[in-house]
Amino acid sequence: MFFSAYERVVSSFRPKAEGCLQSAPGVGLLLSALLVLPLAAQAAWDSTLSTAIPAAALSAISPSPDSQLIHVHVSLKLQNKTGLDQFVKDVYTPGTPVYGRYLTPAQFTAAYAPSPAQAQKVVDYLGSMGFTGVELTGNRMLINAVGSVAVIQKAFNTKLVQATYQGRSIRANITDMQVPDSLGGIVLAVLGPNTIEHYQTAMERAREQTTPTPPLTAAGTQAAAVQKVLSSAARTASKKDASTGLPAGQPSFPPTAWDIAYDAGNTPDASGSGIAIATYGSQDVQVVKDLRQMERQF
Repeated sequence: MFFSAYERVVSSFRPKAEGCLQSAPGVGLLLSALLVLPLAAQAAWDSTLSTAIPAAALSAISPSPDSQLIHVHVSLKLQNKTGLDQFVKDVYTPGTPVYGRYLTPAQFTAAYAPSPAQAQKVVDYLGSMGFTGVELTGNRMLINAVGSVAVIQKAFNTKLVQATYQGRSIRANITDMQVPDSLGGIVLAVLGPNTIEHYQTAMERAREQTTPTPPLTAAGTQAAAVQKVLSSAARTASKKDASTGLPAGQPSFPPTAWDIAYDAGNTPDASGSGIAIATYGSQDVQVVKDLRQMERQF
């Protein structure tokens, strides 16, 4: 069920060409030149869900540097998806043999993930095309690797460009991301080369549309800290984001004020505790930098 939704989400990450402004003079000639550049010679290719970005949606197009390194995430297809859909239905239906009998991660992998041989076939292909750091996840649903623009273009029979989209500098594939037909039944999508997606939560969108509330500090009493939070919340509660219906601003405070605002008392701090960082594409680099800055600041 999750991956059914995932497939729909991935396939929706394509800007629509309808209604877009005409490309600037010369862009058409540049695109023509890019598209006729030689791609990897293969007998046949299958397109993934990482389809081409319409050129009409982009401006200021230029080739991506061949040597630029990109973190690539190759998503693999569920096997026996029909069987999985039926199981998800039955596990929530009283009276069925599997009602309430949820799968463990190991059971799910064994029943619905690509086989070890299928996953290894993709791993071997990436390695043969020049990717480094090729790593298969434990559930055999994702393969992470690092490759240059030149390697990616050859391996996935595509062309990457730098461009501007809705005021942002992005990288996009102007032809479908493809795999050899021998891998077509295994590979679902190729994530990472295309940065046109702009992931945001409803709260993030709301914060972009308002002036941030000044952060609290650790100084003062618990009552004062809580009062600041409540006052800020009261001021913003009536302001709704038109697209989400959520408050247009959220009170915020740094880690040094949490023990005051939440009455932590003598609760031990979490120094030395392991944390998990979930990111997409190459964003993990910036997330780690932000984490280190927080550590230095607080």
